[in-house]
Amino acid sequence: MNNIYLGLAVIAIFAFGSCTDNQICFNAKRQTITSKSGGIHRVYIENKESNIVFQIDKKQGLKPINELNISSIDTAQYEILKLGLKKELIYSLPLVPNSNWKVSNVSAGDAASFEIDVKINKDGRFISENHLCR
Repeated sequence: MNNIYLGLAVIAIFAFGSCTDNQICFNAKRQTITSKSGGIHRVYIENKESNIVFQIDKKQGLKPINELNISSIDTAQYEILKLGLKKELIYSLPLVPNSNWKVSNVSAGDAASFEIDVKINKDGRFISENHLCR
């Protein structure tokens, strides 16, 4: 009988194991993505025209924060890696006017990633029509 309870407990842990999710929203005025659960540890930002992907990681030992300014990433808090044949540490994203980007939050490793599409307008500011913060 104890084995049945143990088996049910293991199934419940795996079925409902993720305490956080990767849902984010975009704040155009502040130029930020915001997480409502667990902070932002890792995001991927992809330039859709060039297919270049950047990995933004929270630096080790720093407390997670719920907001990340994607137009001016704080390199004291985050590392920016340009992905490719080799990872290259960079200090800012190459923001190209009139370009399309995909932001993927994968901070909670045991939850599905969450993606939003953003654009950079002719003035160099991120804009989006979906997943806006309220």
